[in-house]
Amino acid sequence: MTTYEHVLNIVDLGAEKTVRLSPDEGQRQDISERLELVGLPSFSAMMTVTPLKKNRVLKVTGTVTAELTQECVVTLEPFDARIETTFTEIHDRDADSLGGDDDDVDPTETWEEAAEVPEFLDGDTLDLADIAVQHLCLALDPFPRKPGATLESAKKAGISVNEPERANPFAALQALKGEEAED
Repeated sequence: MTTYEHVLNIVDLGAEKTVRLSPDEGQRQDISERLELVGLPSFSAMMTVTPLKKNRVLKVTGTVTAELTQECVVTLEPFDARIETTFTEIHDRDADSLGGDDDDVDPTETWEEAAEVPEFLDGDTLDLADIAVQHLCLALDPFPRKPGATLESAKKAGISVNEPERANPFAALQALKGEEAED
């Protein structure tokens, strides 16, 4: 967990609330380290929290925007990227309504509809910063590649690309064929 928090007290949340998050340089550094980024020069989120069912259910919608520097998995060089992602989450206090029973699964339901399973809401607060960082993390490419980076360009730059020699799956058949010809 980062030192960056924006805790919203939901007990007295009577109406929809919109919050803009913009961490300072130190907080962005913590987030960058947490997500194993080279750097995070810019990060912001605009989030709207809508209370439903007398604050027992919260709908959180938002947009996360970031300018970041990642390390290319091919060349190991840093490169800049921009991310903008939108999301919707449902947070629910009632465990009964979380739909943990497999008998309730509709086989015709699409993946997008299934993603609407609510998060369990425990306590009287909701950390909006943590939600924003989670969605930034989900938007990151797990194997970031600098534009134009290829294995050939890495080899030309003198970067060792350890490609294991692949065994020919037909070599054993060829050996058998050679034995039959000798018989």
